[in-house]
Formats: sequence, structure tokens, C-alpha cells
Amino acid sequence: MMKKPVLKAKVSDKDFRDWIADEADKLARWVDLSVSAFAADPKAKAERLAKVRIPETGFQYFLETYLPHYVKGEHSLFHKTIFARVPEILASEKGVRDLFIAPRGSSKSTHLSLGFALYCICLGYKRYILEVCDVYAQAALLIEAIKAELTENPRLANDFPEVAGQGRVWREGEIVTKNNIRVEGLGANQKLRGRRHGPYRPDLMFFDDLENDEAVRSPEQRKKLETWIKRAALKVGPPDGSMDVVWVGTVLHY
Repeated sequence: MMKKPVLKAKVSDKDFRDWIADEADKLARWVDLSVSAFAADPKAKAERLAKVRIPETGFQYFLETYLPHYVKGEHSLFHKTIFARVPEILASEKGVRDLFIAPRGSSKSTHLSLGFALYCICLGYKRYILEVCDVYAQAALLIEAIKAELTENPRLANDFPEVAGQGRVWREGEIVTKNNIRVEGLGANQKLRGRRHGPYRPDLMFFDDLENDEAVRSPEQRKKLETWIKRAALKVGPPDGSMDVVWVGTVLHY
């Protein structure tokens, strides 16, 4: 379901709004039809909530238990690496900058930009999450995928009622969840300076497929993106450097 959006080079605002609304409906229906509810069993719920909070294994358990429509079957070596690394990122007192490279179709966005983000939202590990993609359309689609899980996933609703459901801000490209976590989608080279959520600056940023096949052919475009990352994106977090940066991508040029 996490497919790169295919749009014309230029579309009107209305066409884009219609497109993102249609994609949001598809995601919501898919989640609703794909995820079965848990049985009403307080003891089983308590056991799940205990397991999901185990630092070393909680992230993997979260994806397998609450996102079974995305994470199924045998895990690849790449996914096992993600399951091992995410707890280390969260445990670090200093901000971490990590790069995950794999071919297209490896569920990079599913496990990280979607799954890791949802894990941090439901467990309250982060306060302000940025999803930054090559184009805004892809970032907006990621936000819609997160919204669909929070509003339509019966397992999240059962075990995280304080989080699941529509938050006080719930619009295209941006949400503030019921437990007061802001998640925002942006395109590469967009303005980032001064972003805050109350007293919080962004504390988790995903770079998800920042490059595209055409732009990487141009030295000027590569330099422009590099400059934006160094001078703007990596400086948007707290002054103490505590923002975690997770870069998810495929090698397009070397």
C-alpha cells in the first residue's frame, strides 16, 4: 500500500486535494478490512502492553502485533537489522543520524517512516515528528497512512485509546494526535526554520527517498539538496543536537 504517488508534473490545487482525499479513503478502507480486532480480554491486553514496552524487542512486537497487514511472513535480514537498530536509536541520549539503504520494494518506508513513527506516537517517545520526502505528495501520503492507522485500526483503538482516533489537528500533511504529538509532512527544499510544537522542536526526522532519478543526474541539483540538508534540515531540531534523523533510501547515483 505504501506506493510512491504518480502525479502529473503540475496539478491544480483542487486536483491534488481530490487525489489525496481518494488515497486517504483507500488507505482507511484497506486498514478497516485488513485488521481484525482483539478479543475482549483484559489480561491479554495487559500482556501485550507489557511486551510492547520491552526496550529491546518492543518495536518488533509492535509491528507484528498492531500492523499485521504490513508486516507478515519471514523477516528479511534487512528487517532484522531495523528491529535491532531502532531500540538502540531510542536508547541513545544523543541525537542519532542513521542511514538505511535497500532496493525499492524492501518495505523501508513501511517499517521506518510509518512503523517507527507510529511506535513513537503510541508509546509517547517523541513529541514532534517530521516526514520529509522528495516531493510533498509523498510526505502527505505518509501522513494519510498514519491517520488511517490511528482512526481505523481496531487493535490500536483497543490497546491505545488515549492515542487512537482523530486529534485536535487533522488535516492534509499535518496532524496533532490525541496525546499531543505533532506529525508533519514536507517536501525536500521546503522552508524548515522556526518549526515548533509548543515548547518542542522536532525530535525525530525521517528523510524518505529524498532523491529522484532525474535530479541525481544533475550535479547542481545534488549540491542544492546537500546544502539544504546541511544548512536547514539538520538544524531544525533542538540546539543540543538531540533530534534523531533516520534516512531511508535507495542508491540512485554514486
